[in-house]
Amino acid sequence: MALLVVAARYLRGEVTDDIPEQHKFVVAEIQHCLTDSPSLALIQAYQLIALYEWGEGHTYSAWIYVGVAMRMLQWLLATKDQTHTNPPRTSQITEVECRTYWSCVSLEKQVSTGRGRPALSSLRDPIPPFPTSDDEFLFGPISASADAAHTLTHDGIVDYALLRNLELQKPVCVRMLAIGTNIWSKIHQWVALGGRKQPRMVDVDNSPWRPTSQWAMMRKELEMWRDAHHPRHRYPETPIMAHVYLQQAVPVVHLNLVYYLR
Repeated sequence: MALLVVAARYLRGEVTDDIPEQHKFVVAEIQHCLTDSPSLALIQAYQLIALYEWGEGHTYSAWIYVGVAMRMLQWLLATKDQTHTNPPRTSQITEVECRTYWSCVSLEKQVSTGRGRPALSSLRDPIPPFPTSDDEFLFGPISASADAAHTLTHDGIVDYALLRNLELQKPVCVRMLAIGTNIWSKIHQWVALGGRKQPRMVDVDNSPWRPTSQWAMMRKELEMWRDAHHPRHRYPETPIMAHVYLQQAVPVVHLNLVYYLR
């Protein structure tokens, strides 16, 4: 039902019912489940309603719903370790759970950045690895995922050398989008707070051409992320029509939009 509410505007008259009324019904139902034990289906329902609210311009409501989804998912992942004291091992987390988490993170960045709302997630917290395999997502795992696929260091910093090697072996757009959205969020937050108009930004040490300035460090991280892309995912070196033919244009276009527009 939540999926129908989000997608109904694209069905071109095939759904004749009142979508706002369907939305109210779905919201009422999932609110009754607020204290139930979390499940992926319930978490994804909250996430879809957050998408609907965001599309309607209700960013605060979207932030609340995606926050509920993230907290439920964090609890669900924590219970994979029966002691509840340590984050679950990478091999315990499925690809679907990884993608659900990172899609929540990306949506949370979109609805909260630049609005003064506290972040619901941090790369320095114990978190699932980035998405690693389209095949595992589509067909289910055959064996445990390799721990090396977790491109985050213990300090919450992306290992771009490892990321580049992983992308060259087998590119995964969802993984790159998750990392790119986090970079965009930091840049957007800096711009929303005033950018170069912020205090002390006119100091010599904060000049954009200084490699230690905040602007230069953000640009460097963006370029490192771009350099880690698979060569065939970079526009205009590879034409988008080639990806249209392969029916994978949407994620590749989104990947390039993050770089060129943000």
